[in-house]
Amino acid sequence: MSVFENGNLEKLLEPENYINKIDYKITKNMIDINKHLHNTYYMDLAKEVFPDEISFSNEPNEFEIMYKHEIKLGETVKVMYSKLDNDYYVVIKNMEENKTHAIIKLKY
Repeated sequence: MSVFENGNLEKLLEPENYINKIDYKITKNMIDINKHLHNTYYMDLAKEVFPDEISFSNEPNEFEIMYKHEIKLGETVKVMYSKLDNDYYVVIKNMEENKTHAIIKLKY
């Protein structure tokens, strides 16, 4: 049984180029009971990397998150964003940028 009409969800692809990148250290208040980054904080990380005119203008109409690897307490991650057509993509990777933690697609 699936909660989605179509049980086959498309995988989100990572953009090739990024507009901005930041480093972000994960703190205790961001961790859930499983000792991983709480799901709600992924959107907060997206807001951190966007310029103010995007972060504070309005909330996205739609978003998708593809989780690939958990983020743990004390990790510093690289948060990057790109714009393709009318969609914004946020990619969260480890510092070496060789392991992707999550990809977020937002529509405004």
